[in-house]
Amino acid sequence: MENGVQSLKESFLFKEFGVLTTGDQYINGNCISKEPSLVDIYQKDEDKKITGEIDLPEKLNQFRALLPSSSNFVPLIRVKNGESFPVALVGYGKGYLLHAGIFLEDSDSEEFVLLVEILNGIIKNKFKNI
Repeated sequence: MENGVQSLKESFLFKEFGVLTTGDQYINGNCISKEPSLVDIYQKDEDKKITGEIDLPEKLNQFRALLPSSSNFVPLIRVKNGESFPVALVGYGKGYLLHAGIFLEDSDSEEFVLLVEILNGIIKNKFKNI
């Protein structure tokens, strides 16, 4: 813990799943940026093979998205600058957990609707291409 803020590598998420996430950023104990943050997103063709064609917005509110330094994950939604993956599958045992590093304000939010579309697409594709 530094300046009252837990290190990502001390978190359960990292210790159990090897996942590092975005978060609020501090310099000398002062918060310089806070999540959720609005980011530009996209999918590669390999992501679409897993989710199927979904109605992807240009932006979404990111909140604790996966960082590229995480281990054993499959990106489903990517931030255009390549710094994070708001939605990804994280390998665990013989399967995967869905990591939603997006701000789910309510069931009408664009982020929630997108997450439901992704789950629906994965199920319709019968979990192929993972």
